[in-house]
This record gives sequence, structure tokens and C-alpha cells, in this order.
Amino acid sequence: MIILSNDKRKNEKIVPFAFNGDIEKTIFDESAGVSYIFTCVLDDKEYIIKIGSSRKTFKDGLQSYNCGYLYNWRTASTTNIKILQSMVTTRALFKLYLYDCSDNPYIFDWCGVTSVPFANPKALAVEDIMIKKFIEQFGHKPLANVQADAEG
Repeated sequence: MIILSNDKRKNEKIVPFAFNGDIEKTIFDESAGVSYIFTCVLDDKEYIIKIGSSRKTFKDGLQSYNCGYLYNWRTASTTNIKILQSMVTTRALFKLYLYDCSDNPYIFDWCGVTSVPFANPKALAVEDIMIKKFIEQFGHKPLANVQADAEG
């Protein structure tokens, strides 16, 4: 989110910045199939608030989070609203960690037409494992995880 000098909102969008390097930017922009963790830094401590995965690139997936503004509260996902509105309200530093799961994409040929590459299910499996380990360690899901099938 961009804050104007008079503290009024210019927009309600998550805008990534300060990538660690070219490899990280390439994974964000181009890797179809990533697992990710959103964290929030409060009082010099970093807290995991969301574990997830994306079948598309995270750059494309970020557009979904950016639909979480209050005008769309009836149509946007609960998670998108929680993430975006948390960032808008707190103006805290949020960090994104990506794990590239784009190896071995699925490409289908049917009737002589080749599909675009589709992410393999590795990102979903990594997300599931990370959530289970989080629950094992802390006894509950991260704040913005709303998966019905996760125990905790």
C-alpha cells in the first residue's frame, strides 16, 4: 500500500518491493507453482500469519489478494480480505517467503493442441506439510489460514 504524505490512502494494494536479488524476483514473476509464507514484523519479532500455495506465478496470485478490499467484501475470499486489510490497517512490515515448486510442470497435448504449462501438485503438498508442522509446533493454524481440512 502506498501512503501519501498526508496519511491518506492512495490505493489498497499489496505492492512488492525490496527483493533480495534477481533470482527471487524471477521466482516471484515467473515460477508457476510456489508455496509461500506471509509474515508480519511487530516489535522486532517476525510472526507467520499465512501459509499458502499458488498454481500460477505469485505475481499473478497477488492480484487475487488485491481483490480483498472492503468494497468486494461479499465476493472476495475471507483470506484475501484478512491479508489485505491487515496490511492496510496496521501499516506494519509484511514479508513474503517463496519456495519454488515449478519443476516438472504438466503440459498436455490434445487434438494436436499443446496446453500451457500447469504447475504440478508439489506446491499444494509443501503447503500442507508446512501447515501441519506449524500446528504441531503451536497448536493452531496461522492467523489467516482458513483451510477447513487442517486440524488444529
